[in-house]
Amino acid sequence: MRSFPEKDALWEKAERQKRTVCLMKKENLHARIEESIARGRPVALLRKKLDAPPLYCVPLAQSDALLLAALYTDFLPGGFVVVRQRDITGARSGARAEFHARILEREVAWPTPDTPSVPLDGFSALLSGLQARHEPVIIEGKSDDYLLGGIEKVGKNKLSVRRIGMDGRIDGQASRIDLADITSVSFGGRYLRLVARHASPPPSTGKERGEKEAPPIQNTAPPTQKTSASEAGVAKQKNAARNPGTVHPKAGPTVRRKPGPKPKARG
Repeated sequence: MRSFPEKDALWEKAERQKRTVCLMKKENLHARIEESIARGRPVALLRKKLDAPPLYCVPLAQSDALLLAALYTDFLPGGFVVVRQRDITGARSGARAEFHARILEREVAWPTPDTPSVPLDGFSALLSGLQARHEPVIIEGKSDDYLLGGIEKVGKNKLSVRRIGMDGRIDGQASRIDLADITSVSFGGRYLRLVARHASPPPSTGKERGEKEAPPIQNTAPPTQKTSASEAGVAKQKNAARNPGTVHPKAGPTVRRKPGPKPKARG
Protein backbone atom coordinates (compact mmCIF):
# COMPACT_ATOMS: atom_id res chain seq x y z
CA MET A 1 0.00 0.00 0.00
CA ARG A 2 1.38 3.39 -1.01
CA SER A 3 1.95 5.97 1.67
CA PHE A 4 1.25 9.67 1.24
CA PRO A 5 3.16 11.48 4.01
CA GLU A 6 1.73 14.89 3.16
CA LYS A 7 -1.89 13.67 3.24
CA ASP A 8 -1.26 11.71 6.44
CA ALA A 9 0.17 14.81 8.07
CA LEU A 10 -2.78 16.93 6.97
CA TRP A 11 -5.23 14.30 8.24
CA GLU A 12 -3.52 14.14 11.64
CA LYS A 13 -3.52 17.93 11.85
CA ALA A 14 -7.24 18.07 11.07
CA GLU A 15 -7.96 15.44 13.73
CA ARG A 16 -5.95 17.39 16.31
CA GLN A 17 -7.85 20.56 15.47
CA LYS A 18 -11.16 18.73 15.72
CA ARG A 19 -10.27 17.33 19.15
CA THR A 20 -9.11 20.78 20.28
CA VAL A 21 -12.38 22.38 19.16
CA CYS A 22 -14.40 19.70 20.97
CA LEU A 23 -12.31 20.17 24.10
CA MET A 24 -12.78 23.95 23.93
CA LYS A 25 -16.52 23.50 23.52
CA LYS A 26 -16.68 21.20 26.53
CA GLU A 27 -14.57 23.60 28.58
CA ASN A 28 -16.76 26.54 27.59
CA LEU A 29 -19.89 24.54 28.40
CA HIS A 30 -18.48 23.49 31.76
CA ALA A 31 -17.56 27.12 32.53
CA ARG A 32 -21.02 28.37 31.57
CA ILE A 33 -22.66 25.83 33.85
CA GLU A 34 -20.29 26.77 36.68
CA GLU A 35 -21.33 30.41 36.23
CA SER A 36 -25.00 29.43 36.49
CA ILE A 37 -24.26 27.44 39.64
CA ALA A 38 -22.51 30.42 41.21
CA ARG A 39 -25.31 32.86 40.32
CA GLY A 40 -28.20 30.46 40.98
CA ARG A 41 -29.70 31.31 37.58
CA PRO A 42 -31.82 29.01 35.39
CA VAL A 43 -30.51 27.64 32.11
CA ALA A 44 -31.86 25.51 29.29
CA LEU A 45 -29.75 22.37 28.91
CA LEU A 46 -29.63 20.91 25.42
CA ARG A 47 -29.20 17.19 24.83
CA LYS A 48 -29.39 16.85 21.08
CA LYS A 49 -27.81 13.40 21.06
CA LEU A 50 -30.88 12.04 22.86
CA ASP A 51 -33.35 13.99 20.72
CA ALA A 52 -34.75 15.38 23.98
CA PRO A 53 -36.47 18.76 24.52
CA PRO A 54 -34.56 21.50 26.38
CA LEU A 55 -34.34 20.89 30.10
CA TYR A 56 -35.12 24.11 32.00
CA CYS A 57 -33.46 23.93 35.39
CA VAL A 58 -31.14 25.61 37.89
CA PRO A 59 -27.75 23.83 38.00
CA LEU A 60 -26.59 23.12 41.54
CA ALA A 61 -23.47 20.94 41.29
CA GLN A 62 -21.51 18.95 38.75
CA SER A 63 -18.75 16.42 38.40
CA ASP A 64 -16.95 15.04 35.39
CA ALA A 65 -19.69 12.39 35.04
CA LEU A 66 -22.96 13.93 36.25
CA LEU A 67 -24.80 17.23 36.65
CA LEU A 68 -27.28 17.90 39.48
CA ALA A 69 -29.97 20.53 38.88
CA ALA A 70 -33.20 21.79 40.45
CA LEU A 71 -36.32 21.51 38.29
CA TYR A 72 -39.16 24.01 38.06
CA THR A 73 -42.56 23.32 36.49
CA ASP A 74 -45.03 26.15 35.90
CA PHE A 75 -42.51 28.28 37.81
CA LEU A 76 -42.83 26.08 40.90
CA PRO A 77 -40.10 23.87 42.41
CA GLY A 78 -40.31 20.37 40.90
CA GLY A 79 -37.59 18.38 42.66
CA PHE A 80 -34.17 17.50 41.32
CA VAL A 81 -32.69 15.79 38.28
CA VAL A 82 -29.28 14.27 37.58
CA VAL A 83 -28.15 13.92 33.96
CA ARG A 84 -25.04 12.62 32.25
CA GLN A 85 -22.45 15.22 31.29
CA ARG A 86 -21.67 13.46 28.03
CA ASP A 87 -25.26 13.95 26.83
CA ILE A 88 -25.20 17.75 27.31
CA THR A 89 -24.49 19.54 24.04
CA GLY A 90 -25.30 23.11 25.09
CA ALA A 91 -26.57 25.45 27.79
CA ARG A 92 -28.65 28.51 26.94
CA SER A 93 -28.75 31.31 29.49
CA GLY A 94 -29.91 34.23 27.41
CA ALA A 95 -32.93 36.52 27.53
CA ARG A 96 -35.43 33.69 28.05
CA ALA A 97 -33.55 32.31 31.06
CA GLU A 98 -33.30 35.81 32.56
CA PHE A 99 -37.03 36.29 32.02
CA HIS A 100 -37.76 33.02 33.81
CA ALA A 101 -35.47 34.05 36.65
CA ARG A 102 -37.38 37.34 37.01
CA ILE A 103 -40.73 35.50 37.22
CA LEU A 104 -39.36 33.07 39.80
CA GLU A 105 -37.98 35.87 41.96
CA ARG A 106 -41.08 38.08 41.83
CA GLU A 107 -43.92 35.55 41.91
CA VAL A 108 -42.52 32.61 43.83
CA ALA A 109 -39.83 34.32 45.91
CA TRP A 110 -37.51 31.68 44.41
CA PRO A 111 -34.59 30.93 46.68
CA THR A 112 -31.62 28.97 45.43
CA PRO A 113 -32.58 25.41 46.47
CA ASP A 114 -30.35 23.70 48.97
CA THR A 115 -28.09 21.25 47.19
CA PRO A 116 -28.99 17.72 48.34
CA SER A 117 -26.08 15.71 49.64
CA VAL A 118 -25.87 12.99 47.01
CA PRO A 119 -22.77 11.45 45.38
CA LEU A 120 -22.13 12.44 41.76
CA ASP A 121 -19.36 9.96 40.98
CA GLY A 122 -21.73 7.92 38.81
CA PHE A 123 -25.25 6.56 38.68
CA SER A 124 -24.34 3.52 40.78
CA ALA A 125 -23.16 5.67 43.71
CA LEU A 126 -26.03 8.14 43.27
CA LEU A 127 -28.73 5.44 43.25
CA SER A 128 -27.19 3.67 46.25
CA GLY A 129 -27.36 6.94 48.16
CA LEU A 130 -30.98 7.53 47.17
CA GLN A 131 -31.87 3.96 48.13
CA ALA A 132 -30.40 4.52 51.60
CA ARG A 133 -32.68 7.58 51.93
CA HIS A 134 -35.73 5.61 50.68
CA GLU A 135 -36.26 8.16 47.91
CA PRO A 136 -38.67 7.24 45.11
CA VAL A 137 -37.17 7.96 41.71
CA ILE A 138 -37.97 8.41 38.04
CA ILE A 139 -35.49 6.60 35.80
CA GLU A 140 -35.21 7.51 32.12
CA GLY A 141 -33.14 5.53 29.63
CA LYS A 142 -31.86 6.00 26.12
CA SER A 143 -34.31 3.39 24.76
CA ASP A 144 -37.38 5.39 25.89
CA ASP A 145 -37.26 3.54 29.21
CA TYR A 146 -39.32 5.19 31.97
CA LEU A 147 -39.54 3.73 35.45
CA LEU A 148 -41.27 5.41 38.39
CA GLY A 149 -41.02 3.69 41.76
CA GLY A 150 -38.79 2.62 44.61
CA ILE A 151 -35.25 1.33 44.27
CA GLU A 152 -35.06 -2.34 45.19
CA LYS A 153 -31.45 -3.18 44.32
CA VAL A 154 -28.41 -1.45 42.84
CA GLY A 155 -26.25 -4.13 41.27
CA LYS A 156 -22.88 -3.99 39.61
CA ASN A 157 -24.36 -3.46 36.14
CA LYS A 158 -28.13 -3.34 36.62
CA LEU A 159 -30.73 -1.44 38.62
CA SER A 160 -33.94 -3.04 39.95
CA VAL A 161 -36.98 -0.81 40.56
CA ARG A 162 -40.43 -1.70 41.89
CA ARG A 163 -42.44 0.20 39.29
CA ILE A 164 -45.69 1.99 40.13
CA GLY A 165 -48.18 1.52 37.30
CA MET A 166 -50.69 3.96 35.86
CA ASP A 167 -53.34 2.49 38.16
CA GLY A 168 -51.25 3.34 41.22
CA ARG A 169 -50.40 -0.27 42.03
CA ILE A 170 -46.86 -1.42 42.73
CA ASP A 171 -45.69 -4.22 40.46
CA GLY A 172 -45.26 -7.64 42.04
CA GLN A 173 -41.88 -8.10 40.35
CA ALA A 174 -39.06 -5.59 39.97
CA SER A 175 -38.16 -4.08 36.57
CA ARG A 176 -34.49 -4.04 35.60
CA ILE A 177 -32.44 -1.64 33.50
CA ASP A 178 -28.74 -1.49 32.67
CA LEU A 179 -26.92 1.26 34.53
CA ALA A 180 -25.13 2.14 31.29
CA ASP A 181 -28.50 2.87 29.61
CA ILE A 182 -29.71 5.38 32.23
CA THR A 183 -29.73 8.98 31.00
CA SER A 184 -31.39 10.79 33.93
CA VAL A 185 -32.57 10.24 37.50
CA SER A 186 -35.24 12.49 39.06
CA PHE A 187 -36.15 12.61 42.75
CA GLY A 188 -37.50 14.86 45.49
CA GLY A 189 -40.49 16.26 43.59
CA ARG A 190 -43.94 16.67 45.14
CA TYR A 191 -45.65 14.69 42.38
CA LEU A 192 -43.24 11.78 42.79
CA ARG A 193 -43.56 11.65 46.56
CA LEU A 194 -47.36 11.79 46.49
CA VAL A 195 -47.58 9.00 43.93
CA ALA A 196 -45.23 6.83 46.00
CA ARG A 197 -47.08 7.62 49.24
CA HIS A 198 -50.53 6.66 47.95
CA ALA A 199 -49.55 3.72 45.75
CA SER A 200 -51.29 0.41 46.47
CA PRO A 201 -49.12 -2.53 47.57
CA PRO A 202 -48.65 -5.43 45.17
CA PRO A 203 -50.95 -8.47 45.52
CA SER A 204 -49.43 -10.96 47.91
CA THR A 205 -49.88 -14.71 48.29
CA GLY A 206 -51.00 -16.46 51.45
CA LYS A 207 -47.43 -17.48 52.30
CA GLU A 208 -46.28 -13.84 52.10
CA ARG A 209 -49.12 -12.79 54.45
CA GLY A 210 -48.12 -15.48 56.95
CA GLU A 211 -51.29 -17.51 56.55
CA LYS A 212 -51.19 -21.22 57.34
CA GLU A 213 -51.74 -23.63 54.54
CA ALA A 214 -55.04 -25.53 54.59
CA PRO A 215 -54.68 -29.12 55.86
CA PRO A 216 -54.98 -31.82 53.23
CA ILE A 217 -58.49 -33.19 52.69
CA GLN A 218 -58.89 -36.48 54.57
CA ASN A 219 -61.06 -39.38 53.54
CA THR A 220 -63.98 -39.49 56.03
CA ALA A 221 -65.69 -42.58 54.60
CA PRO A 222 -65.86 -45.58 57.03
CA PRO A 223 -63.18 -48.18 56.40
CA THR A 224 -64.15 -51.27 54.44
CA GLN A 225 -64.60 -54.31 56.76
CA LYS A 226 -62.75 -57.46 55.81
CA THR A 227 -64.50 -60.81 56.19
CA SER A 228 -62.58 -63.68 57.78
CA ALA A 229 -62.48 -67.16 56.25
CA SER A 230 -64.59 -68.71 59.03
CA GLU A 231 -67.26 -66.05 58.65
CA ALA A 232 -67.30 -66.66 54.91
CA GLY A 233 -67.84 -70.40 55.47
CA VAL A 234 -70.77 -69.83 57.80
CA ALA A 235 -72.35 -67.48 55.28
CA LYS A 236 -72.03 -70.11 52.56
CA GLN A 237 -73.72 -72.72 54.77
CA LYS A 238 -76.63 -70.39 55.55
CA ASN A 239 -77.05 -69.59 51.89
CA ALA A 240 -77.09 -73.25 50.95
CA ALA A 241 -79.69 -73.98 53.64
CA ARG A 242 -81.94 -71.22 52.30
CA ASN A 243 -81.48 -72.36 48.66
CA PRO A 244 -80.99 -76.13 48.61
CA GLY A 245 -81.28 -76.41 44.84
CA THR A 246 -78.52 -74.01 44.03
CA VAL A 247 -75.06 -75.13 43.18
CA HIS A 248 -72.09 -73.32 44.61
CA PRO A 249 -69.45 -72.67 41.97
CA LYS A 250 -66.81 -74.59 43.93
CA ALA A 251 -69.04 -77.26 45.51
CA GLY A 252 -70.65 -80.34 43.96
CA PRO A 253 -74.40 -80.72 43.30
CA THR A 254 -76.68 -81.01 46.29
CA VAL A 255 -78.05 -84.62 46.74
CA ARG A 256 -81.72 -84.97 47.59
CA ARG A 257 -82.85 -88.05 49.56
CA LYS A 258 -85.98 -89.87 48.53
CA PRO A 259 -88.75 -89.88 51.14
CA GLY A 260 -89.40 -93.28 52.90
CA PRO A 261 -92.70 -95.24 52.93
CA LYS A 262 -95.57 -93.75 54.84
CA PRO A 263 -96.49 -95.54 58.10
CA LYS A 264 -99.63 -97.70 57.90
CA ALA A 265 -102.65 -96.67 59.91
CA ARG A 266 -103.62 -98.97 62.76
CA GLY A 267 -107.17 -100.46 62.90
